[in-house]
Amino acid sequence: MVLLDTLKGRVASSIPVIFTGAGLARELADVPWEALRSDASVLAEAQLNFQRQTGMDWVTVYSDALPIPEVLGCTIRFSPVSGPLIDRQMSLQDFKPPSEIDYYATRSAAAMLGAIEICARAVRDVPVGVLFEAPFTTALRSFDATAAIKLMFKNPGLLRSALDFITGVLEGFSAEAIRKGASVVHIPDPFSSLDFISARHFEEFSHPYLTRLIGSIHRMGGHAILHMCGNTESIWPKMAETGALGLSLDQKMVLGNARAVLGKSVVLVGNVDPIHVLMMGDATAVRRAAVSCIETAGPDRFVLMPGCGTPPGTPIENLRAMVSTAKEYVV
Repeated sequence: MVLLDTLKGRVASSIPVIFTGAGLARELADVPWEALRSDASVLAEAQLNFQRQTGMDWVTVYSDALPIPEVLGCTIRFSPVSGPLIDRQMSLQDFKPPSEIDYYATRSAAAMLGAIEICARAVRDVPVGVLFEAPFTTALRSFDATAAIKLMFKNPGLLRSALDFITGVLEGFSAEAIRKGASVVHIPDPFSSLDFISARHFEEFSHPYLTRLIGSIHRMGGHAILHMCGNTESIWPKMAETGALGLSLDQKMVLGNARAVLGKSVVLVGNVDPIHVLMMGDATAVRRAAVSCIETAGPDRFVLMPGCGTPPGTPIENLRAMVSTAKEYVV
């Protein structure tokens, strides 16, 4: 499996290519949002279909960013345009962590775990991945983000307590996902970007919990990839210190600069522009961008991926062009 070989530091037979994008998977499968996030068989088949149509090097089980906030107690509503949205966040000051977490008590988390098991039985030549957001981002989705940011200054202990609990919830979900057959855990953390918080606050409120979660995933036999949107350049060494095997960078970041800073200590992942190139460009533009990423990062210890999720409306021909470019690239 070229993705696992690359993440483990082995010489792979080709450059791996991966995509994320529940909206596009749902669009290709032509299923409603409600079914995608509540029915394990629908979610599994949508993501298996996404893999078959693109030829990418994993099957990733993901319906949306909200199953974990829903497990924590948030309520969800559906938009006909954008799908599931948080209807009611929780109050951090009034939050009482439950003594036990049941990942099967909400249909969305149960569907993800069931879909992992279905996918793991269905594929043999690519690994199964699972996607959920990092502790800090999960906290800011689950609780009022403005109030949580204020707590960094007014009551950091309360915020740390919530982050500690959320990290434990994510560790438990990771354990169950790996037990069901997931071998790669993709962890987006958009709210830890320096476009959103300072480097000091990243080190204080994000880094320790990411490090703990990623360490737990690896001890359980999983392989963690950390993704951050936006500007992350000054925290690349700290991102690597989390222990993530792969660092996925936004399209605004220069992969060559990251390689110069980090060397071969981690696998770089990225970072074809998902909007202007993949969704709005043609196959020629995609191939050109893919080659640029490969050569800028260096083909060794590299996974080709968009700089963020693949949006609905992206032509499938463009995704296939990206995959074939990597497979045909001569190292």
